[in-house]
Amino acid sequence: MQYPSGIEALREVNLRLHEGEFVFVAGRSGAGKSTLMKLMGAELVPTSGQILVAGRNLGVLRRSQVPYFRRGLGIVWQDFRLLPDRTVTENVALPLEVLGLSRRKIALRVAQVLELVGMEQYAEARALWLSGGEQQRVAIARALVNEPSIILADEPTGNLDPDLAYEVVQMLRDVQSRGTTVVVATHNTALLELFNERVVLLNKGFVIEDEGGEPVAAPPSDPEALQ
Repeated sequence: MQYPSGIEALREVNLRLHEGEFVFVAGRSGAGKSTLMKLMGAELVPTSGQILVAGRNLGVLRRSQVPYFRRGLGIVWQDFRLLPDRTVTENVALPLEVLGLSRRKIALRVAQVLELVGMEQYAEARALWLSGGEQQRVAIARALVNEPSIILADEPTGNLDPDLAYEVVQMLRDVQSRGTTVVVATHNTALLELFNERVVLLNKGFVIEDEGGEPVAAPPSDPEALQ
């Protein structure tokens, strides 16, 4: 994947992620984690090779088809991307409103996911009143509300303290245990040690290690790759 500036963000990446799997994509800043997540979420178009997600070839996906493809995804951003002047319920309901569901179905599903992430008591609170950890829980609830088959979480714990980071990842693991594929980009080595999950390690655009995946043929591992 090469950006218009000429920067080659990913090179010779060959990965196969399995349905229902939990995968950490790890590496220090600039390793290519966010680029990989954006490719999987159809925010970027690959400049070479192929990227297949849920049976769709994203390299030939028309822009008009992207919203329909994303209906099967739940995306959690590091900066939350909540509407600060809207309530928790209103923020979480947005994906379902886009789908045109009835008010009754929306209310039922929103209540379910808020209970799942432990935020039901804040349903009518405005997003700007919440702490960082609470906002992240709401962001996860919004990603889950349309019952996606895949969750993409790009540095979901980057702004959280260690205890909250643990809780967020555990929450995503609980989601994965119900059959959802979960991919988490992180530079937090402590999380990799706490959770025994597959780790795809990126460095300078290459996959240099894939614990639990296929053997990797790549440049020698950089000992500072996660620093």
